[in-house]
Amino acid sequence: TCSQGSFCQRYRAYIKEVQGTGAQLHFVEPGSLSQRSGHEVQFRISQRQGAGILEPLELSLGFFRAASGASGGACGVLRISILAPGEQRFRPREGDVAMVPESGLEPDVVTVQSEEAMTVMIAGDCSARLRYDPLELDLLRSGRILQTLNARHFLNFEQRRSRETGATGARPFLDATDIAAGSLWEETFDGHVDSKPHGPTAVGIDISFHQASHAVGLAEHATQLHLAEPRFEEPYRLFNLDVFEYEVDVPMALYGNIPMITAIHRGLDGGSASASGILLVNPSEGFVKVDAANNGSDTETWWTFEAGVLDFFAFLGPAPADVLRQYHAVTGWPRMPPLAVLGKHQSRWNYITVEDVLEVAGKFDQHRIPLDFIWLDLEHTNQKRYFTWDPDHFPREGVRRMLDELNRTQRKLVTIIDPHLFAGDADYAVAARMKGQGFLVKRPGNSSSPAQDFEGFCWPGPSNYPDFCDPRMRREWAKLFDFSSYPGYPAEIYTWNDMNEPSVFDGPEISLPRDTLHRCHEDDYSIEHREVHNLYGFYVHEASTQGHLQRAPNLRPFVLTR
Repeated sequence: TCSQGSFCQRYRAYIKEVQGTGAQLHFVEPGSLSQRSGHEVQFRISQRQGAGILEPLELSLGFFRAASGASGGACGVLRISILAPGEQRFRPREGDVAMVPESGLEPDVVTVQSEEAMTVMIAGDCSARLRYDPLELDLLRSGRILQTLNARHFLNFEQRRSRETGATGARPFLDATDIAAGSLWEETFDGHVDSKPHGPTAVGIDISFHQASHAVGLAEHATQLHLAEPRFEEPYRLFNLDVFEYEVDVPMALYGNIPMITAIHRGLDGGSASASGILLVNPSEGFVKVDAANNGSDTETWWTFEAGVLDFFAFLGPAPADVLRQYHAVTGWPRMPPLAVLGKHQSRWNYITVEDVLEVAGKFDQHRIPLDFIWLDLEHTNQKRYFTWDPDHFPREGVRRMLDELNRTQRKLVTIIDPHLFAGDADYAVAARMKGQGFLVKRPGNSSSPAQDFEGFCWPGPSNYPDFCDPRMRREWAKLFDFSSYPGYPAEIYTWNDMNEPSVFDGPEISLPRDTLHRCHEDDYSIEHREVHNLYGFYVHEASTQGHLQRAPNLRPFVLTR
């Protein structure tokens, strides 16, 4: 929960201080406007008391449109980025999560009108109005304000610092660390110690959805879809976790998350209702608080994340279907699955032998029950070594016989592929391949001991974890689905990616420690897991899907993940 994590505790204390004092800490530097291109402008954001202490932040605003167009005009996508130019903070590579090339998003043409205290960007029916002091950003369509960023002045950006000059109470009020200075450099949860070599790096901001009494999103949580009804004192948590048994009607984290809200804005003066949305591309742990305003008119939210930058995509509709089209123009469109996926799937923990599988399939025939897919869990592998078959219970000849029978009856097979590799067998080819190429997550080293491969406990026992943040590793993983790498693996066997939160049985919250290291798109292991956690499972899924496409380019892939 928020109360158990230091960065969220800090942010709540920061909000209380801002509300109590009326502080307006951030402003846009006059004269800092620069136009990078026909669709994007930049500004510098300064902290009112931060001269000589904090570097100015960089605010970028850029309009885009979907090439396919949306009803009511082609405009509708605004990218809003706030970052610290001098800091190395993780951002997903362009095209991985957002700005996917094949989705057809293209820069929009904007008109920039700059005044002494304000700048307005206009792109067709859409506009963004930036007020300089205090910093506030209105997002409009057809002249109507739909969203405002920093209306309540909750912007918080904890810049990196040395431990010796960290928050000590002697600084002026600059960010949340000056209100709550506990656990900035080390934190303990349930007996696990999280070292924080970079110190506090959290970010946060508030977003108001105007005349919006209905809002949905922030998947996935085991509660009702309607977010704008005040239900929880705790904010919604965004942190992918292996949750075996979860509570209902709570804002706690589950297997995955999508940090997006869609709001429905009431019609004004008898006009039609409209919709808008916002997506934050930040894969670190996040919390989002959703409240209905006292007058029942607006939906108020605040967002805070442990690390990274504030990189938003605002979708200005006007209809809910337009918001979805704009979202997919940024993130890409889902692929059509094989037609058979719409049929009956049969899964059990576990099918132990080839005979088990054939007997179950035969029973469906005997009782004239349609069956399209059978799923194989862990026990089909050789002692939980993925991309293998158990030599005793699923021998090569038996697998061939099983696949021939399933093919004869027009049935498909799904096998489980988890992203942890048994570390105790030098002859396990997949693990040796990843280790030999340096494609494993590392545990942090120190001055006397370099970083070593991280080892945690999962289904096979002691396990290593492939570094799916590294695009070179993902390309290597995709090759594992080739016919030559996966014995007895025909084109129409599909894949179940499980445990990719990732799950580490002896790790904090059953996951990777936050201070383990990834290579990502850097040359060295400089990215902490805390910065990329919510992307790990996404990258597992993406790499597996690419493996299917490379293996059989003319077949639709089917890769399911939780």
